[in-house]
Amino acid sequence: MSSPRSIARQCHGGSAFTISGTNNPSNIGTIKPASGQRLGGPLTGIDIPTLRDVWGSAPYLHDGSAATLSDAVRAHNNVTVNDADLGRLVAYLREIGSDEAAAPSPQTNGGGLVGRYYSGMTLAGNPLLTRTEAVNFDWGSGSPGTGVPANQFSVRWTGTITVPATGSYRFRTVSDDGVRLTISGTQRINNWTNHSATSDTTASISLTAGQRVPVTLEYYENGGSAVMRLQWRQPGSNSYVAIPLTSLNAN
Repeated sequence: MSSPRSIARQCHGGSAFTISGTNNPSNIGTIKPASGQRLGGPLTGIDIPTLRDVWGSAPYLHDGSAATLSDAVRAHNNVTVNDADLGRLVAYLREIGSDEAAAPSPQTNGGGLVGRYYSGMTLAGNPLLTRTEAVNFDWGSGSPGTGVPANQFSVRWTGTITVPATGSYRFRTVSDDGVRLTISGTQRINNWTNHSATSDTTASISLTAGQRVPVTLEYYENGGSAVMRLQWRQPGSNSYVAIPLTSLNAN
């Protein structure tokens, strides 16, 4: 699991302690029919507030439904935090004021890629759900997460992969339906079609131990079963395995 500080940084990073300036509203699971509409249409996300002096702005969340900072953290449907980490996270939130220059830099490695889930198959509009994760999913006929439909949704995962050893790597996706994989700015897999569970493999890529390789993985589900796995074959191995959380970074 991500550290308490890295949880806060996912949406509240930078000098403003918010990614609001990127025009990327988010739904953490608190939008209800009573929350209203946006520009006469459905309300799919709320502007992300700054964490600066958040301790003094109770009650919390857009509808004031969280009486305490602990309640506000627990209301996030994409955050799982135990009681000890919750206490540390709330203590950190109480420290953020006008003196901090910016949110601290992320931890060195691990934690997962950032996945943004959209309604429809074109990766368009505001994300319905944003979370940091490894990509090794077989959702069957179910929804991938709260607020996301079981069919006709799309996901874009972004971040970096930490290379554990120098050598030649191959990457593989197993998808149902469409998939595109870009590594270090070059598209390596493009099977943007409706299909049953299908494996697609890159050519060999020479990588260096400790290197952080930029990756973008895009996926859409049309109907029926939904599968999306990101795998690699490491130097000296003949087998493909899921890329572990410890090698996946949000940036």
